[in-house]
Amino acid sequence: MVEREQFVVAEVFDWRASATNRSWSPRFCPCTANRNGRSMPSPHVSNLGSPVSLSVQRVPTTFTTRRWQLDDVPFLWDMLYDSIHVPDGDAPLPRSILLEHDIAHYLEGFGRERDDAQIAVDEAGARIGAAWCRTTTAADPGYGFVAEDIPELGTAIVAAWRGRGVGSRLIEELADRNPALSLSVDDDNESARRLYLRLGFVPLGVNGTATTMLRRPRS
Repeated sequence: MVEREQFVVAEVFDWRASATNRSWSPRFCPCTANRNGRSMPSPHVSNLGSPVSLSVQRVPTTFTTRRWQLDDVPFLWDMLYDSIHVPDGDAPLPRSILLEHDIAHYLEGFGRERDDAQIAVDEAGARIGAAWCRTTTAADPGYGFVAEDIPELGTAIVAAWRGRGVGSRLIEELADRNPALSLSVDDDNESARRLYLRLGFVPLGVNGTATTMLRRPRS
């Protein structure tokens, strides 16, 4: 389990709100200075109501991983959508892209022989990321197809958990059960490319603007 503590402080109420209808916002009451240079409340403070005590809320910072189960499939579809690379500055793709066969065949009917996935959850049990793999055929290949007996990897992490070691752990654990894995990574997705290289994937060839990579079984 990754162990790291992180806290956030809930700020005081919006100074424009009334005492009976406060809206939360990171603003503080305006102040003015008296002739002696000391800070004093603004004349309007009397309209603000009683201040709200600061409270500390704990942000989940630890996660665990587990093998996938049937009720994870809707989350896998969410992660499949998030895994589709969109260049910086481009508009997000519509979710209807998941209906296109070249995308949908990565998860349609998930659970057949050799389908596999690893799921990450935070300490509250919420799913925060996934790595999955599936074999395809030469007649209907995936973007990172290498051979019919080598599953192709897909992975995505929810935004708040990226860069915190979740993806690398999921891939390593999935690779324990699937020693040979292939993938396709867009050439302008440098962070993902560096991760895959660090995890032992090697480039095999270029297909358009993406590179096919392979991780072979480790001896």
